[in-house]
Amino acid sequence: MHSHSRLKDLLRGLIPGPLLRARQAWRNRRRERYAGVLAAATGGRVLGGPFAGMQYVTAGAGSALGPKLLGTYESEIHPAVENLIAGPFDVVVNVGAGEGYYAVGLLTRMPAARGWAYEGDPRGQALIRELAALNGVGGRLEVGGFCTPDDLARAVDAARAPAVVIDVEGAEGDLLDPGKCPGLRRAAVLVEVHEYLRPGVTDALLGWYAASHDIRRTPTVAAGGVALPGVPGLSRGQVRLLADEMRPAPMEWFWMTPRH
Repeated sequence: MHSHSRLKDLLRGLIPGPLLRARQAWRNRRRERYAGVLAAATGGRVLGGPFAGMQYVTAGAGSALGPKLLGTYESEIHPAVENLIAGPFDVVVNVGAGEGYYAVGLLTRMPAARGWAYEGDPRGQALIRELAALNGVGGRLEVGGFCTPDDLARAVDAARAPAVVIDVEGAEGDLLDPGKCPGLRRAAVLVEVHEYLRPGVTDALLGWYAASHDIRRTPTVAAGGVALPGVPGLSRGQVRLLADEMRPAPMEWFWMTPRH
């Protein structure tokens, strides 16, 4: 596997940029076509994972639909998501919500909780509302745009037992500073850490939370390490292409739970 990855990196270095872009566009067209077959095979519902059975929208915001419809999306954190669902949380705040996979999915599994979904893309905001309506949780979910530290503080401070799910491409180094939002010291936080975009953010998070939280670190999983379901009408190779999250670099997740 390691030698195969090195070969792929070498080939990328030899192929001119226009050819790489053309190849990626071709792959994306294939993925869109296969996603249509997958949606038809499942009736537009998520096939597996923590949100199996959730009715899904037909477009994505910021990431591909395939892994979400398959239920393999970010499979490395499925245990943490199940721990969150089983917890005592009355409010879930999702920052960088995309089209609402976590914001809506968590509320479908947590009928007593309320949620906040922050997404900077107006198209994503519309999709979140559509997804919430499809799954009957619109009355429990507030949708906002770009999240500021003050926005996060208001949402966290209004909760008895808050949980935060955040994927913001390095801005976690701004939003998760407990000096700006002291309520985070009593919140559970599931965050994707983008060290490659924000060098030093890993140490910052550890410095802020090591004394108040138990921290479980989980690396992201490459496409080849994901267990794939069978899908009628699609070959295993086609399903593998759908499941590829096209990550630009290895990352890790922190699942941080307060010690109280």
